Amino acid sequence: MKNSWIFEIKNLEEELLNIISDREDLKLVYKILNENSGISAFIMLYEEFNKSSIKFVDRTITLLKRVYVLQNKYASAEKLRRILDVDIRTIYEWRRQGKLENSQLNIFE
Repeated sequence: MKNSWIFEIKNLEEELLNIISDREDLKLVYKILNENSGISAFIMLYEEFNKSSIKFVDRTITLLKRVYVLQNKYASAEKLRRILDVDIRTIYEWRRQGKLENSQLNIFE
């Protein structure tokens, strides 16, 4: 799985909910998938979103990548670059900037 690193994030549910807090559509998808499984989840998603398009903004994954980098501060930048498929300068920049602030979580910026 390409994004299996996501499962290694400490307090993943809390971090994800914090990142998607201003996205009602993603919060609803998360809730449906958390409370249902299989065909039941599919039908609920279809009923809720059949006349709309759900857009998964890359910013959500980018913020999760940053959380992963900050939680793995002792991992080499080269290793993180390969796992996350980002530029090594990005790893160093995220480490320099440190913890995410609430103002940085707006995924529409």
